[in-house]
Amino acid sequence: MRSLLFIPADDEKKLAKGLATGADGLILDLEDAVSAANKSAARALAKAYIEATAASAHRPQILVRINALDTPYWQDDLIGVMTRAPMPSCCRRRARARMCTRFPWRWARPSSAPPSRDGERASSRW
Repeated sequence: MRSLLFIPADDEKKLAKGLATGADGLILDLEDAVSAANKSAARALAKAYIEATAASAHRPQILVRINALDTPYWQDDLIGVMTRAPMPSCCRRRARARMCTRFPWRWARPSSAPPSRDGERASSRW
C-alpha cells in the first residue's frame, strides 16, 4: 500500500469524501479521533460505511483503528464494526503494518492475541 488515510469515524462529511481521495487504504479511526461521547455513534457510522461501500468496484482497503485494550471501549469497537462480509481489517493502537490483522480475530481475552514475529505476545505492546 502506498497511502493510508485516517478518517475520524464520527465525521460523516470526511467519510463521504474517503472514496474519492485515491488513497490505497482508509483507516476508520475509533480511537483518539473520536470523543468518548461519540464512540457509539462512530461505531454505527463505521459499520454503515463499510456495508455501504462493500459493493464499490474501486473501494480501497478498509481498516478500522480500535481503542487500546486497556480501555473500556475496544470490545465494543470490535462488536460494533463487525459485518457479515467483507470483514474489515483491524488496526490496534499505534497502527503499524505488522499490527494490522484480518477478522475474525480471537479477541475474547487479550492473552489470546497471536504472538508477534519475535515471540512476544502482541497484547503486551498495546
